[in-house]
Amino acid sequence: MDYKLLMFDKYNEARPKSFCTLDCENLNSMISIPSKYFDPRLKLILASLDGLVCLTSVNMKQFAFWNPLTGAYKMLPFNGYHSSNMRRSRDGIIGFYIDSSNDYKLLHILLGGGNGDRARAYIYSQRLDSWRDISINIDLNYKNTSSSYWFKATFSGQTLYFKLTSCRNSNEAIISFDVNTEVFKVIQYPPIYSGIFISSYSGCLVVLNGCIHLCVAYCGGKYDGYEWVLGDLWRLDGDEDGWVKVTAFPRSHSYIKDLRSQSISTTLSGNWFAIAEDNKNNKSFHKLSMEDFATNYWYFNDLGTVYTYCRTIYVETLISPHPSE
Repeated sequence: MDYKLLMFDKYNEARPKSFCTLDCENLNSMISIPSKYFDPRLKLILASLDGLVCLTSVNMKQFAFWNPLTGAYKMLPFNGYHSSNMRRSRDGIIGFYIDSSNDYKLLHILLGGGNGDRARAYIYSQRLDSWRDISINIDLNYKNTSSSYWFKATFSGQTLYFKLTSCRNSNEAIISFDVNTEVFKVIQYPPIYSGIFISSYSGCLVVLNGCIHLCVAYCGGKYDGYEWVLGDLWRLDGDEDGWVKVTAFPRSHSYIKDLRSQSISTTLSGNWFAIAEDNKNNKSFHKLSMEDFATNYWYFNDLGTVYTYCRTIYVETLISPHPSE
C-alpha cells in the first residue's frame, strides 16, 4: 500500500498555510496541495479511512469527506441537531467508520455542558447523505468534567474506541461503540503497574494486526534532564474487559525535552509503525518502531494538543467521498 502523511504545509511562508503530503517511503518528498481542492475553512483533520479523509471546522459544525489523491471533495450537510451552545471543539467527539453494509459514517457525540444538558449522539450516513440522532445507552455526562478529556477515536473491526482520561484523579477508561448495533460500552483499563519508582503513566490506543491494543508508557526517575521510561502493550480480547498483555518493553532513558518536541502519526500496518516529526528541526521526519512508540510517554500525554488534528496517515485509493459513486 502507498502510505502518505497528510498535514498542514506550515513550511511554506510564501503563501497562506495549506495542506501537504509526504510519501512515507520517501520522507524527503513533500508536496503541497493547491487550495482549490479543499475548503480552507475546514482545516482540522479528524481521521482517515480507506483513502478518505474527514475534515472539520474549528467549532466542529461543518464536516467534509475528501480524497487527497483524486481531489474529490464532499461537504456534508449541516447537522440540524447541533447545539449552538457548543463553544469548544473538545465538547464534540467524532468517530469515522464504515459499517457492515459498507456505508461510510460519522458518529458525532455532543457532551453536556455542565448546566444540566445531557450528552447526545448523531450519525451521518454517506449513503443517505443525512444525519439522525441515536440513543445513548450509558451515562456519558458523569465523565464530562472540566478536567476530563476524550481523545480521538480509534476504529478497529466493527467498533469505535475512545480513550478517556481525567486530569484531576488520573482515572482512565475506554468507551466503545459497536457500529452495527449502535451500543456504547465502558471498558476498564488493564492492571496498571504501580512500582515505587513510577511517577506517572499514560496510554494510547492503536490497531495492530486488526486488533485494538493499548500502549501504556510509564515514566520516573528524572535526573539532569533525563528520565527512564518503560511500556506495556495490551490486546483487548472479546467484547468485555479481556485484556491480555502482549509484551513489556524494557526500561530505557530518554531526554525529556526531545520527547516533548515530537509530533507523531501512526498507521495500521507496514514494517514500521509511526512517523515522527522533530518540531525543533523543520522538515525532519523519521520512522518509529513499535517499541519506540510504546515507550514515548510524553507523546501519549500530549495527545490533546493541536497536533492531534493537524495530521494523519492515509493510504491512497480511488474511493469517492460522494454517495453512490
